Amino acid sequence: MPANLTKSFFTTLLAVHGFAHAATDSVNSESDPLESDQAPFENVVDPQSNSPRWALALSVGRGWSSRDTFSTSQTAVVSRSFSNDALALVPRVGVWRESDQPDQATYSSASAGGNASWAPTDEQELSLDGVWTTQEGPDSWEVTADWSYDRDLMDWLGGQAGVWTGWSKDQRGTLGASLDASLTAGAFALSAGGTYTRRFESYYNVYGDDKSSYINAYGWSSSAFFTRGKWSTGPSWSGETWTANTSGIPPALKGSKGTLATKLAQKAAKVPASGVVINQSLGWSTTWKVFPGMRLIFGLVQNFGSSKTTTNAKNSNVQAAISRQGQDPTNADDSFGASLGYRFSW
Repeated sequence: MPANLTKSFFTTLLAVHGFAHAATDSVNSESDPLESDQAPFENVVDPQSNSPRWALALSVGRGWSSRDTFSTSQTAVVSRSFSNDALALVPRVGVWRESDQPDQATYSSASAGGNASWAPTDEQELSLDGVWTTQEGPDSWEVTADWSYDRDLMDWLGGQAGVWTGWSKDQRGTLGASLDASLTAGAFALSAGGTYTRRFESYYNVYGDDKSSYINAYGWSSSAFFTRGKWSTGPSWSGETWTANTSGIPPALKGSKGTLATKLAQKAAKVPASGVVINQSLGWSTTWKVFPGMRLIFGLVQNFGSSKTTTNAKNSNVQAAISRQGQDPTNADDSFGASLGYRFSW
């Protein structure tokens, strides 16, 4: 499994059962089905505190794109929370390691960052998050700011909205918005929502050349959990779709000298096309609350994607060029994975 696929694969795998952000989220979070009807958190280290201050998250996962092509990943994150009624600061450090088979390649990285948040009201929160990652090759960094709004519309129905923006060394600027709804009925908790993201994306054109541009991605997510005692289990479904400009210039003309005649020839021979990409993930997670502040989390995920290039012209020569070069602008991959996570807060 290529490195660029596996890193995003394990991010999806961990996000399916909420483990990717576990180290910075409170175990009292309303998003945790096991805490929805439980007593307040009891801090055994600091009895004067009614919330956890430290959090440790560990996970190991394996993903397969075929029987003989798989990757194994280990992740560890530790964080410390400083907070009062309206302000919170959560610094964190983490390490990540991955090994691929059958090429026996190994990748690793370490990151340090933090999240600062302010809740001016019970329903709103403003936050700023930054992270620096050391890895093979140049280091990378990312900064994100967001606003969220969470309101109980009824005793059993809640609504959430948010907007965010950020900038990273590798992916440039990002802008997004989300709208979600959550429903609680006894032991069942359901949620569904949609997102819009404007981001920088890399893909292939119809001639197999690398291209990069800003795209508009539309996503969705849904989950259903059943909670009984110390156990919570249920499925999730998420995905997104976006359109890429996969137009390209024939290799024979690409890279030619920039004379007026050549530019006119390139313009005339340019293949106009666009690619529609759909990526989806189906998951199932089970969480066992060993005791307040400790969780064991098991997750399964199936990632599958599809992409199709269509031309913006009916010229038979253009159609032939598309057919020869293939119709996959992003090389979407299918994969299956499983992970086991441990989360402890104190």
